Amino acid sequence: ECVGSEQCVPAEMGGAEDPTYGAVFLTQTQLNGLVGCKVIAGHVFVDCQGSAISDLSPLDSLVVVTGTLTLRDCDAALGSVTASSDPCPGLATGSCFPSLQAVEGTYAGVSVALDGNDNVEGALVDVFP
Repeated sequence: ECVGSEQCVPAEMGGAEDPTYGAVFLTQTQLNGLVGCKVIAGHVFVDCQGSAISDLSPLDSLVVVTGTLTLRDCDAALGSVTASSDPCPGLATGSCFPSLQAVEGTYAGVSVALDGNDNVEGALVDVFP
């Protein structure tokens, strides 16, 4: 568990491990283990499919992800994000990942992927201002 740790290694957290995407967070309890973490060493794949994850605020303290960051089917957690709305009104902070400064990894040329998030309209800059 990484709660409050400066650096977290998702592969050590006991969540599902995917050979392509790295650590896969499938439950809110798994994701809650990242509360307070500033640096994630590796890839992060948050799979909200089936509404098992409804709160992305455990990622609010993130500053750097050394791998890639993928959010799949996280409509409920993100809220309706458009260029004209406040970023991520569904999050308690009213913004998406307010501390995030860098996602350093790439997979197939992509560092940040929003997959199946139908409520998100516009560019990534709308989600990660």
